[in-house]
Amino acid sequence: MKRTAILFATVFLLTPAAFAADAPQEKIAPDLEKKIHALIQQLGDPDWNKREAATTELQFIGKPAVPYLTETRRASEDPEARIRCETILNFINPPAPPPAPADPPGVVRLGGGMVQQLGAPNANVVQTTVVTKTFAADGNHYVVTDTTENQTRSITVEITEKGDGKDVKKTVTAADEKELEKKEPALFKIIKDNEPNAAVQRRMQAQMQVGFGAPVAPAPPPPDPTSLDLLGTYGMKLRRAEDGVTVGDIKADSPADKADVRMGDALRKINAAPVATIDEARKAFGEIAPDKPLELEVARAGKPITIKFTPETK
Repeated sequence: MKRTAILFATVFLLTPAAFAADAPQEKIAPDLEKKIHALIQQLGDPDWNKREAATTELQFIGKPAVPYLTETRRASEDPEARIRCETILNFINPPAPPPAPADPPGVVRLGGGMVQQLGAPNANVVQTTVVTKTFAADGNHYVVTDTTENQTRSITVEITEKGDGKDVKKTVTAADEKELEKKEPALFKIIKDNEPNAAVQRRMQAQMQVGFGAPVAPAPPPPDPTSLDLLGTYGMKLRRAEDGVTVGDIKADSPADKADVRMGDALRKINAAPVATIDEARKAFGEIAPDKPLELEVARAGKPITIKFTPETK
């Protein structure tokens, strides 16, 4: 009830001026505004299921709720409400993906085309990018193949010269453009002069397991450094905070709830192991069997508290 009262005061005492910086471009309907206020208040409800329902519905409402969520995230005294507002805002306006890595400075691919890596680099995996271009010039036929295999590059130029009623083939290889230009400056100039008219025959991104030729499954995504979801086992979710790790969510009637773990508790130790980061918490919980007793040392309102409980197993 205390959390609900705090959030109610935060949401309903906000004036329209508070939303000036993030106000919607068009005024929303009064009924929708009222509904958004009610759902934001529900984010601090003691019932975990109601908090989840409000989170889902605010995500569905989307952009009209952004200014109200932004102000609640800034002004609310309820850590649960702030965390959930942050989650919803990231859902509505997800951060832009990082830019794709570029080739090293000064490197221009003669073959052109895309460079795509499938899966994560691995000592047992060959990652190959092949780009082939063809063109005709001065009565000869040229095939330029630009290959990168596990970051090792090579360029091959096949030249078919026509004369005396027969074809004569010649092959020139180089590690990169600089070497090709040094070895065959005239050929390098022909290639660069004909790039605009060259036809791309093949772009192939292939990934093969060395010695087997079988595709390699992509590596799993790295663990989230900002949170640790233990709702399915212990009934709580941990989040990164400025001073370490805090309890960000508690599921009703879960082992953590019954042991009186509370949202906002600052985690200090897990089974006597000091914890200052999400990665340390993940490692500590990973070493505990699900049916073994758990001892948490937390700080609540500045006071140290020890909580012991055994998770329920199905």
